Amino acid sequence: MTTLAGLQGNVLDGYRTPHALYMFVSVTEARVARRWLASRIGRVTTYGSFQAARPASTFNLAFGHDGLLALGVPPIRLAHLEAFRQGMAARADALGDVGPSAPARWELGAGDSHALLVLTAAERESLADAASELRDSLPEGGLTLSHEQHAYSAPEGREHFGFQDGFSQPAVPGASAPRIGEGTLTLWRRWRRLALGEFVLGHRDEGGRVPAAPLGPLGDDATFMVVRKLAQDVGAFRSYVAEAAERLHREPAWVAAKMLGRWQNGSSLARYPQAPGPPASQDPNASRFRYGEDPHGYACPLGAHVRRANPRDSLGYQGRLTQRHRIIRRGMSYGAPLPAGISVDDGVARGLMFVAYQGAIERQFEFIQGQWLGDGNPLRLGDDRDPILAAEGSNGQMIIQGRPPVFLAGIPRFVTTCGGGYYLLPGIAGLRALADGAC
Repeated sequence: MTTLAGLQGNVLDGYRTPHALYMFVSVTEARVARRWLASRIGRVTTYGSFQAARPASTFNLAFGHDGLLALGVPPIRLAHLEAFRQGMAARADALGDVGPSAPARWELGAGDSHALLVLTAAERESLADAASELRDSLPEGGLTLSHEQHAYSAPEGREHFGFQDGFSQPAVPGASAPRIGEGTLTLWRRWRRLALGEFVLGHRDEGGRVPAAPLGPLGDDATFMVVRKLAQDVGAFRSYVAEAAERLHREPAWVAAKMLGRWQNGSSLARYPQAPGPPASQDPNASRFRYGEDPHGYACPLGAHVRRANPRDSLGYQGRLTQRHRIIRRGMSYGAPLPAGISVDDGVARGLMFVAYQGAIERQFEFIQGQWLGDGNPLRLGDDRDPILAAEGSNGQMIIQGRPPVFLAGIPRFVTTCGGGYYLLPGIAGLRALADGAC
């Protein structure tokens, strides 16, 4: 029987540490790598240990399908996990990873690696010390470092397009007390927490079933981790917003907010359609809204990014069509910010290390990415794609509902996929079994 005691950290409750390092590695010698893993299990930050004491740095590790096979896991224990088995690159077309985002153009070593090691720390020096020690251990541990990416949380939690991010996570049992609106609606229009099985394997999900998991101990206190390295063209975003604002005789902040679905301080258009409200990071009621009260999209456009990513109750049935397609996000930015007032590319690589946890990759991450963001039909938007993540490749347009409506055309690509993969984040029991070759 699974318990949360063995769950790795940063899943149900985020670390909120401002510095991180993602290390993509390959297994070169299975027996040696298992010994290395055995020596590191005691250092893994778990859900319980982080709650008890905040360490100077955290350490977590996840494994791709081929990484588990390389460590000796029998294929039959994973064969039924289709998306995990195939990997992100093989499913690129359904995810919209085509053209500049196609796997053939991904950065070397950044896609579907054997394992992903993640360090975070509150201080940059602590991260550097932990990273140096970890790097030094890899060659003698039967592991090879193939790609490395530093990441950070910007002041006020702003991503490179300038919006506060990271809040409005799904309310789940075992996590910190949620704000109203972060769970799912009941028949009586009250908010409740989502079932634990939506995010942690071995528990029942919103459908009353236990999601498919690796057979054996690898499925205990585990979750599936989706990682995507997303480059952001901040200059193109600023330029497009400025040109649209001039054409529409509107402020750039208004155009950007309508495209995203919230103001730059995180306050939702559903609550504050005319001007920004209190910063979402400081407002306990920031998530207390229903799109069902704005059925025509006059407050928050039907095609706005955050409304597409989580339509809440706007599809009807008290939000039941939404509650099984939620993810927990733990992404961080990488690269230096583009200076204010600059609307051209300066050649600096910058973007988002997108991280999501879920119990079923196909039903959660892939559904959101492929159906709600990459295709307008499920949301009654025709072939209009998400204006932030997936505009180019279709008609690159968006309608801002109103009286009269406003039409945005020629929306270019702002975000390009540079790498990514599907991983299993095992619990402590699974890590021990993996180290012992007992999976």
